[in-house]
Amino acid sequence: MKKLLFFCFLCQPVLVFSQSNTSHPAVTNSQTFGYVDGIRMDSLNAEYAVFDWRSRRRSFFDYGQSITREKTRVTDEKGEPLMFATQSYSFMLNFLYFNGWQFSQADFKADRFIVKKRHDK
Repeated sequence: MKKLLFFCFLCQPVLVFSQSNTSHPAVTNSQTFGYVDGIRMDSLNAEYAVFDWRSRRRSFFDYGQSITREKTRVTDEKGEPLMFATQSYSFMLNFLYFNGWQFSQADFKADRFIVKKRHDK
C-alpha cells in the first residue's frame, strides 16, 4: 500500500503539467499593451474601470461598456487572450500603469482592481 501511495504522489506532477495550455504564450513583461474589444487600453473612453484577473488565463476589463463578458477580455493586438505568467499584484499594477491606468481600490479576495485613468501621459 505504501508503494502504491508513493507511486501516486510521484505521478501527480506529470498529470498537472500535462494540462498546461501552450497555444498562447504567457506575458512576462509588464510593459505589454493590452486591448479590449480591439481598442488599446490607454485609448478607452472611460474614467474608471474594473480589472478582474481571477486566474492568469482569464482577465477582463470592464469600463462600463454594454457588450458581452467575452468582449471585455484583455487581449493582445492580434485578438488572442493575454495570459499572465505571474499572479503578482505588483506585476498587474505595473501592467495597468503602463496601459494608462492607476490604482484606485482593490478587492483582494476576488482579485479585482478598481482603476482610474491616468491623465499624465
